[in-house]
Amino acid sequence: MPSTSPSSPRPGASASGAQLLDEETRERYARLARAQLGATAAVVSLTLDGAVHLGGSVASLVVARDAPVVSRDLQHDPALRDLLSGPDAEVGALVALPLRSIGTVPIGALCVVDAGPRDWSDSDLELCADLADVCSSELRLRGEHARSREIQRLTTQTNRQSRLLLLLSDAFADAITIDDVATTAGRVATTGLGARYAGLALLDEDGMSLTYTSLDGFYDEIDENWRTAYIGDDRPLSLVALTRKPMMFTDSAEMVRKFPMTASVSHNVTGARGMLPLISSGKLLGVLTLVWDMPRVFDEQSRAIKTALAGYTAQALDRAQMLAARQGVARTLQAAMLSPLPTIQGVTFASIYEPAARTEEVGGDWYDAIELPDGSIAVMIGDVTGHDVAAAAVMGQLRSMLRAFAWEHNEPPSAILSILDKTNRGIKLDATGTAIVARLSHEGDGLRMRWSSAGHPPPVVARADGTVEILQGRNGLMLGVEPSITRHDHEVLLGPGDVLVLYTDGLVERRDEMFLDGLRRLVTTLESSGTVAFAELPSVLVRDLVGDALADDIAVLLVRVDAQPAVPAPGAPTDLGEVAFR
Repeated sequence: MPSTSPSSPRPGASASGAQLLDEETRERYARLARAQLGATAAVVSLTLDGAVHLGGSVASLVVARDAPVVSRDLQHDPALRDLLSGPDAEVGALVALPLRSIGTVPIGALCVVDAGPRDWSDSDLELCADLADVCSSELRLRGEHARSREIQRLTTQTNRQSRLLLLLSDAFADAITIDDVATTAGRVATTGLGARYAGLALLDEDGMSLTYTSLDGFYDEIDENWRTAYIGDDRPLSLVALTRKPMMFTDSAEMVRKFPMTASVSHNVTGARGMLPLISSGKLLGVLTLVWDMPRVFDEQSRAIKTALAGYTAQALDRAQMLAARQGVARTLQAAMLSPLPTIQGVTFASIYEPAARTEEVGGDWYDAIELPDGSIAVMIGDVTGHDVAAAAVMGQLRSMLRAFAWEHNEPPSAILSILDKTNRGIKLDATGTAIVARLSHEGDGLRMRWSSAGHPPPVVARADGTVEILQGRNGLMLGVEPSITRHDHEVLLGPGDVLVLYTDGLVERRDEMFLDGLRRLVTTLESSGTVAFAELPSVLVRDLVGDALADDIAVLLVRVDAQPAVPAPGAPTDLGEVAFR
């Protein structure tokens, strides 16, 4: 008689039946049926097993009919015998009852057989039905348990996917530059997806090649030639860019089989690879490459997460590239507005303009210097309210008017500021901001400076002897408030080697300190800058006083008196109308 134990499943067969009732449990029910009925053999056969054993074709028949199969003598029941196969067609008497798990559709059968003919009594059939019901109850219990585990698994997977998607949406919110995008994509890939490396390759301007922004995160020994890939190359990166379809490799060996030329860069890390096209508004921006330490299989949900990462990366990259383009235009505009400083005998200029951090790199700060028809020099600095292209545009108009007025009107600085303020109101420009206008006239070997301020931080003079003075005077109202007010002039004498320091408030203002504290820091920095080259001094001031955290635009204009010093007359005054602060 054939064995009652099922044989090994065919290759590729589902294991779902074994997960519901393991082999030991099914054998226990089979033993019980044999013992209670005195049968030759019995088996619990589940159609989900995909196995060939006693009862396999009987179970399929029972499931198909959704009804019991009973035969006194299978050998004399040709209609039934012809529907069975293998060992099932060779038995004598047969009783097979459907087994059910969750739902009403049977998933197998309890099969009881005798070697020869047998008249099955009512009690035999009732006992078989009871055993089938008990077996079905256990199947349902285990099925519910398995379904609960699957629901829990799917819920956990869904929650993890939701957290990753939330991480993606939050992570790229502050990515402003291309470097920000590359760093953020790498951080999300390593912390959220378990990748070892992430590389961002951008489509070059010619549209025919891609270049990685950095290879620092990849292999230590990678050839620099791998930084760039041409669209026609036999590389997965190139094919992804060409087809705009992602490519996933379970390990480096799979990648090398398809792209043999990658063998030289696949020996260090043998894990999985993923290459995702970055597409925004229908245009290809680049390809994101992910590398794992270990092999992995990419299921549907895993691919969905990686597709989402590519989508967020592409959107952030598109935004960063657009901002970079706008910044390029804005920097060109700003450079055009800040014309080169003149070359004037007897004085030397040095300057710097630094926009506020994380803006379009333009703003409302400016400086200017022109030589006037009478040989004197007009120097100006100002700060229009705002830190963007609109502020730069207003600044350009205000600066141009101030330059024209200083050239055309042989008036003191206070009068020039009044004319500017009235014109600002009259032509409906309505700009607001601060400014200083100074007129430097030759006097002996030095310069007499006459200046007026419209709400601007005070000028500072670094004397040739190393002392530093903050020039104090009556500060007028800022521009754009009340053009009819009376403005005032102040004077100071600048000797050979003295340096006039004009600046905007971004150089000295901090949120956590008083304005006077910022002025003290400026004085201290100037006092300790004796060995700094004059041309480098503006950059040093910005670096030492502000560092990299630019919260406001900064403009600095330095004017050094270069005439050879002369011996002053005894008791001659050195300045007028200012109070020195050390």
